Amino acid sequence: MSAITEAVERYRARGWFTVPVHRPDPDAGTCSCGKADCAKPGKHPDARFWPDGSAAPAHFAGRNLGIKLGPVSGNLTDVDLDCGEAVAAGPYLLPATRAAFGRNGHTTHALYTVPDGGAAFAKLQDPVLTGDRATIVELRWPEWDDTEQRHKHLQTVFPPSLHFSGVTLEWTRDGEPAPVPGAELRAAVRHVGAAVLVARYAKPNERHALVLLLANLLVRAGCESDARAVAFMTAVFAARNDPDKVAKITDGEGAGAVADARKRLKNGKSMTGLPALRAMLDPALDGATADQVVARVKEWLGVSDPPAPGAGATPGAPSPGPVWEPPVLLPEPEAAPPFPIELFPAPVTEYWAAAAAALHVPVDYVACPGLVVLGAAIGRARAAEVKPGYAESPLFWIAVVAPPGSAKSPALARARAPLDAAEARWRADHESARAAFEAEHARYELALKDWKKAPEGEPPTKPPKPALRQSVLDDTTTEAARRVLRDNPRGTAVLMDELTAFTRQLNQYRQGGRGADKTFWLSGWNGRGTCKNNRAGTHDEGPLVVSDPFTAVGGMLCPDSIGELREELRRGGAANDGWADRFLLSFPAPHAAAEESWATVPEPLARGYAEVLEALLALELVPVEGAPAGTWRPYYARFDGAARSAWQAFTRDVAARANALAPGDAYRGVLSKLKHYAVRFAALFHCLDAVCAGRPTEAPVGEPSVARAVRIVWYFEAQGRRCLGVGAPETQAARLLVPALAAWAGDRFTKRELHRKVRGQSAFRRAGHLDGPLKELAAHGYVRALEAPGAERGRPSEAFALNPLWDRSAPGGAARSAAPGAPGGSFLGTDKIILSGVGHDGPGTANSSTSGIFVHIVHAPPGGILQPPPPAAPTTCPPGPAPTAENEGPHRGMDNMDKNARTAEFLGDQPDTANPGQNDFVRAQKAPEPDSPGTDEYPFEEVL
Repeated sequence: MSAITEAVERYRARGWFTVPVHRPDPDAGTCSCGKADCAKPGKHPDARFWPDGSAAPAHFAGRNLGIKLGPVSGNLTDVDLDCGEAVAAGPYLLPATRAAFGRNGHTTHALYTVPDGGAAFAKLQDPVLTGDRATIVELRWPEWDDTEQRHKHLQTVFPPSLHFSGVTLEWTRDGEPAPVPGAELRAAVRHVGAAVLVARYAKPNERHALVLLLANLLVRAGCESDARAVAFMTAVFAARNDPDKVAKITDGEGAGAVADARKRLKNGKSMTGLPALRAMLDPALDGATADQVVARVKEWLGVSDPPAPGAGATPGAPSPGPVWEPPVLLPEPEAAPPFPIELFPAPVTEYWAAAAAALHVPVDYVACPGLVVLGAAIGRARAAEVKPGYAESPLFWIAVVAPPGSAKSPALARARAPLDAAEARWRADHESARAAFEAEHARYELALKDWKKAPEGEPPTKPPKPALRQSVLDDTTTEAARRVLRDNPRGTAVLMDELTAFTRQLNQYRQGGRGADKTFWLSGWNGRGTCKNNRAGTHDEGPLVVSDPFTAVGGMLCPDSIGELREELRRGGAANDGWADRFLLSFPAPHAAAEESWATVPEPLARGYAEVLEALLALELVPVEGAPAGTWRPYYARFDGAARSAWQAFTRDVAARANALAPGDAYRGVLSKLKHYAVRFAALFHCLDAVCAGRPTEAPVGEPSVARAVRIVWYFEAQGRRCLGVGAPETQAARLLVPALAAWAGDRFTKRELHRKVRGQSAFRRAGHLDGPLKELAAHGYVRALEAPGAERGRPSEAFALNPLWDRSAPGGAARSAAPGAPGGSFLGTDKIILSGVGHDGPGTANSSTSGIFVHIVHAPPGGILQPPPPAAPTTCPPGPAPTAENEGPHRGMDNMDKNARTAEFLGDQPDTANPGQNDFVRAQKAPEPDSPGTDEYPFEEVL
């Protein structure tokens, strides 16, 4: 009895209505329904048994298992957590239950029963995203059909079904679903959605201020349970992957914030609300989208914002808007790490260096595609085995990013030259073999004709058709690739001058651009599985089957083409299938133009490189014992003990980096692929060392091969981050706008006015070309879109305000950077941090406040330590309120910082190491002096 049929019996015994559901084939990228464009492979019921279901074991053969929800299954309902943030937030907000399942140990489905039948189907979606990525959480309960006077049919796929990703669904808690009132479950699901939106779009440095705001929102929404309010705050920061803040909230910060909010509500004091949430959202969101985010949080939490004081203001008057913060520098490319050419044997190193020198290009231009060529020469003949069941052949997808006119094509030609020479020789051999085959086939036809006239004995044997050996794919349609791979089980490589052409042609012959081409290439990167294609017109030959396809990819990209990969990595893209994660990217700094050097590649170096490649091409596959003739596998070179230790240390480092990211961060996918690449590079180094030294490749893989593999993996990781930080056309164009805006006469402008100033530049020929760059500048705080359009004649034009905290007198109009690292980071290793701004004494009050804070970083010399200021210089700022339980802390003397804990988070909570025992972050460095008579405004400068 299979696991599926056993589960059917168990579920039927529990009163659940079982349904046969189609099963996916992750390797082939297909569904058992047989539809090439199936939208939900492995998730939709077999029409023969829908909606009546079945319990017959035969009906579940080759199928997944679904359960109908609602009254037919004892009022069973499913809460489907559709994103990583919802998975993190769910445990804090959903009712406890003993029935839950998911994938890879994560709970993505929580089961409940709703005895009162009061559940209602709900699909909560993120207004910023589109398609399947927009779904945050679903409450799966069949809707009521008024016409039929019954519930509609709805099912969920249950364990042990196979997910399209190739992972089997598993129970994380295999007990009884908890009974929950429908209204309570509906509210809990809405709170999960609200927590995810707040976690995604609140500014990353908003921590304590966000806790206070959430407390106010929840109290005003009528949340009577302090524990429930604290759970919501905890869920938000769990979804943000901020365990430190989660601990603080559960240790008392959350309860204190809720108590303060209740006290304010009782005493009728002002409380922050939805406008404050709007101001706290990521400035990268445009105004309309941010408003939608706030509206959904308001709806899902049930918040109502009371009218602000002075509600009788003039209708249509603009709101003051959020407070300005200093702009953050536009991202610059990371320094390009040098290619570690010294890791390779001399014949390879010397040829790559000479070829790059002859072309006057960085060695990366030749070496990176050269890695693909060398790996393809080995193909499936060898694999490095980390442990039983896990081995990798040297299969690489590598793209070199280089500007137009930088000799990309000649560099690729140099890297592949020996492979092209081998292909030319194979074609010549094939022509000879084909001529001999045709002569032999003619004799066979005559012999067969004679045999048919007098059929005695066995018929003549048909001669086999010679196969052309190939290592390079020129036609990358899946049909052509499958034919080549069938005849070349070692594998092949796609080598292209412009890799975007390869990406764009996927599914080009499919209706609507949909098909399994991309799935085929994803399987080719994995190097495992079976690809099957039913051949039209040749059914008598049977399907074309390729086992463990090996398809390497290498080539060049222009910087403007990075966006096609970068958008998928940074923002999830149109298809979160890991396609872009598989590419190793290299973006070396191009050489400056130079005169002819007359450098060439010496013939001995070219011959030595070719001999290495020929030796790799000569490595043979191993026949699979007990399998049909022509079934091959790699020779598995096992990791020795030292190699395993080096590998374990590397994976520990990768895990630490991944765990430091948010649960839904797409860069986790990049890091996971680096582990595979480390094993693949180890296999490459192992084979290169062996053939260059004349040793057998069957020896175990040693620690030196793994150590070098780790080094080159981190080279590509650094280059990948460099590519992800640049290449966006809007960022490049935004840099071009900075000088024009820095020289702007006023503090406001319209898009039309700006276009008149910059339309002479090729990047801004049309006014619409400003949209992306202006959005980028707004995201970094240089400008802000205004609600009202500019008052010009003709059509209205979008209006923008310039950040008053932007020091436009700086060279090039460069913004002051808010910090050397991300907000909330630490300034360990800095000599001092100077906070400067303007202080205010409010009329008739004893309180001090600050505005216009700038941060200046002064680094200590090597080995230097933080020194206290001279004893005679310091004086204190005007005193703030007397220390109390509420304002006692490391910001005394700066009352506005007491009220605004964001500054404390921004400073990273660093203690005063110059004065052990003190808890002050800052001391006054200059005595305050009034700016002008009759005002209470004074400049200040504080030193950390």
